[in-house]
Amino acid sequence: MKKLLMMMSVFAIGLGANAQITTNSSCDTNLNGTVSIEDVTNVANKVIGKAAEEKEVVTAEQVNATLERVNKLLNKIDNDHQEVLDRLRSLEEAGLYTSDYVNGHKYVDLGLPSGTLWATCNVGASSPEEYGDYFAWGETKPQADNAYSWASYKWSNGGTSSSNPNLTKYCKQSSYGYNGFTDTLTELESADDAATVNWGSDWQMPSETQQAELRNNCYWEWVTSYNGNSVKGCIVYKAKSDSDKGKYKNSGSSTTTSASYSMSDVHIFLPAAGYRYNGSLNQAGSSGNNWSLSLSTTYSDVAYDLYFDWNCIDCDGSSRCYGRSVRPVRVATK
Repeated sequence: MKKLLMMMSVFAIGLGANAQITTNSSCDTNLNGTVSIEDVTNVANKVIGKAAEEKEVVTAEQVNATLERVNKLLNKIDNDHQEVLDRLRSLEEAGLYTSDYVNGHKYVDLGLPSGTLWATCNVGASSPEEYGDYFAWGETKPQADNAYSWASYKWSNGGTSSSNPNLTKYCKQSSYGYNGFTDTLTELESADDAATVNWGSDWQMPSETQQAELRNNCYWEWVTSYNGNSVKGCIVYKAKSDSDKGKYKNSGSSTTTSASYSMSDVHIFLPAAGYRYNGSLNQAGSSGNNWSLSLSTTYSDVAYDLYFDWNCIDCDGSSRCYGRSVRPVRVATK
């Protein structure tokens, strides 16, 4: 019985204490037209109450019958909840409904030409100023902090350095591949995309082109304390005019803009989370590196990332075995 109550408690936390589904079912114990968490609890408590008030022995058959009924109620609520989500998705795809949350993760519209929508947090973070997790390129789980090297890289077989990575996937040049291996993949597949695997199919890592678009179409400002939390990084604002696009106000500049910008304006924040390599966290608080899903067009041991510090922003490339931040983008609805 404790297991039953624990199961219902977990369900209540996930769905919300006031969650309810409109129904004409006899399962509506309160006769108020809904099946709620309270109704599910009432069904289970009938058996518990009978044992307590009438001092009768509760048989295994009674418990099993109650569990079966409760499970049916839970399945009904779960199915109806999924139906609601499916309907909302259909409305959103038809342009009749909008939400700035997908799978529990928030995004913003920065007014980019492509319409790309950027998440407000890194993967593994619960707020914009948190660093979140670090991922080697093409890996979907963080490595141990003392790892992040070619020896620990998923897509390397005995690699020792950038000149000898022994790649087993995403490799265009035989000199970088294990036993001369090559393939034609130039972007991460969904199964190797840390954003998709950790946040769901509505999210993905940005391409190098999308990162360049962010760089060139927003107004950037380096700050030493975002939202009063003493976290350094870049605020990326939705530009208020074409003249502000691509401008960068660093800690020593006095950039002229078309209007003033503040925290109340549409923006995302990219924390200077640094990167992990060979057992060390490097440059945290002084620079940030966010992976794209794009392999370098020149060297197969390198993937593109978005680099920023107090003085510059650059769409660059770096070693695939490094642990870097991932900032997802919203997959466009059809």
